[in-house]
Amino acid sequence: MPADSMTPEQRSYCMSRVKSKDTTMELVVRSELHRVGLRFRKNYAKLPGKPDVAFPRAKLAVFLDGDFWHGRDFSSWKGRLSEYWLKKITRNRERDQANFSEIRRMGWSVMRLWERDVKEDLAESIAKIVDSLDAAAAAAGAPAPGATVEALKSSPSACWKDRAKALAKAPGKGAANGAKGKPKGAKGKPKDGAEDGRESARKGARKL
Repeated sequence: MPADSMTPEQRSYCMSRVKSKDTTMELVVRSELHRVGLRFRKNYAKLPGKPDVAFPRAKLAVFLDGDFWHGRDFSSWKGRLSEYWLKKITRNRERDQANFSEIRRMGWSVMRLWERDVKEDLAESIAKIVDSLDAAAAAAGAPAPGATVEALKSSPSACWKDRAKALAKAPGKGAANGAKGKPKGAKGKPKDGAEDGRESARKGARKL
């Protein structure tokens, strides 16, 4: 397997640009959930892994995960990674499964939405959350959620790009991009506006 092509300084810089919360996907999904009348907790620290969206009354934890960092269809592309990235993403996947199992042992339901699916069909992704929330609320004996199918149909979600652009322009909502600074010793010019540092990290890990 080829060695990691990045220097320690370059890798540190790339990782520093990866946001652990308030990514573009999270901002877009949360905005849509509010639009259809749902209220929730974000980055819920009372559960393992701090779910990106949590509905405590219905006991539903929602994880909004990037395909690369959490290894979607990992078996089909892990052979292209350097040893460093193979170990890192493998650890991420193992930690995810451990967190999901623990959350379920606590009596909660868990659902995961992948970034690619959210980008391809935002409305369908929101509908899946509403469906899962209905089922989780019924299982937990909680009242029906505030969102309705009628709300989804009467005011369909805008496409991913439109919602992301609108949020990026809103005051205080430009948190989707990573820091623009560069640590001393890092080579190469930073790519301003690289979403969550993913592009820089992918280059170091060899493009899939």
